[in-house]
Amino acid sequence: MAQPDTIARRLTPTSRLVLECTAPGCGARFEATRAQAIKRFGPTATAYAVENLARCVSCGANRIKAMIADARELAGPKPRDRITAADVDAMNGQLATNCAPCRVGSRPDVRNPALR
Repeated sequence: MAQPDTIARRLTPTSRLVLECTAPGCGARFEATRAQAIKRFGPTATAYAVENLARCVSCGANRIKAMIADARELAGPKPRDRITAADVDAMNGQLATNCAPCRVGSRPDVRNPALR
């Protein structure tokens, strides 16, 4: 008898469980390590069970698509903590920030000398 394809078997120490919300207008994306996924969904959960159990943190919809990706695929260039004055000058003095989960945007006053 074939064994079920569970997340405990499919996830390796270097892979991540990626949950993406497919609700219109949301598109939030979350990543979980092997330990986090097993703690949240249990060692015997399948991808089908994860998609039925998970809910989006941003919009609350239960329209989640589960994928497994290698951590090297997800890793892009490392984000920097600080933006220098040269970076702002290169952007013509315009800088905007958006919070990923709540999508609230702000425009800091980059012309203020105290911020440089």
